[in-house]
Amino acid sequence: MATSGLIRPTPRREAAPVVVKSGGSLVDSDVNIALMCGEIASLAEDYSFVIVNGGGREIDRLCRALSIPVEKVGGLRITTPEVMSVVQMALAKSSNAVASCLSSLGVRAVPIPAFAAMTVTVEKKQPVQSRDLGLVGSVAEVDCSLINLLQKEGIVPVVYPVSADRFSQLHNVNADEIASRLASELGAGALLMLTDVEGVLVEGVAREVIRTSELEDFTRSGWITDGMLPKLDAAAGAALNGVSRVCILDGRKNGVVREYLKEGKANGTEIQK
Repeated sequence: MATSGLIRPTPRREAAPVVVKSGGSLVDSDVNIALMCGEIASLAEDYSFVIVNGGGREIDRLCRALSIPVEKVGGLRITTPEVMSVVQMALAKSSNAVASCLSSLGVRAVPIPAFAAMTVTVEKKQPVQSRDLGLVGSVAEVDCSLINLLQKEGIVPVVYPVSADRFSQLHNVNADEIASRLASELGAGALLMLTDVEGVLVEGVAREVIRTSELEDFTRSGWITDGMLPKLDAAAGAALNGVSRVCILDGRKNGVVREYLKEGKANGTEIQK
């Protein structure tokens, strides 16, 4: 029996999708999850969405609760086998919450790990600052067949970054990197990276626009550090690989997705080629 008032998106076959990456404190809060999902539901008749869902804060919390050390280098998590078990629990939990919230709003959604149907195949990431990162992967190959199939049926994939190498070893992968590669491979119309800050801060001020050619100087000057390093690297990669609209948005604000897609207003920092 049909339920009145629910959004049932028509399957899309040609529209370029919008990739939305969320994570951190945004998926630790039921309020923020509802905020994001409400926006996506309100836009689902006009846009086809793919969500990439991280969850670093929840991983940190669970590790500390289990007395497992939390170590990061260059914004990337050192992932021992014990940490990898926590990564799987935390990311599945938050992705289930996002997909469930969307479903309650009438948008069909399904959480999938990045290794599902070999969507993302990884290789072991090289050491960073001479530190071995353990079970951390770098994207080697992307196959969008499953995502394309889901989208044709009007289903929103909620991809979380547990990936596998060609020997079936599971790896933790930075969600920003996966979002960037998926956006590039899908020919996305936009990559929106939702975060819990105003944008990219340079000399203490959020920049409205950053060009990829500026990033090296900003990094060398020390303005870009920690978790913003892989985020900006991923954003620049998408911009340089054909994604025409790439923006790091303050996901704590209501309406940021709609305002950017519909009005071109960026509550954050746009990354331009």
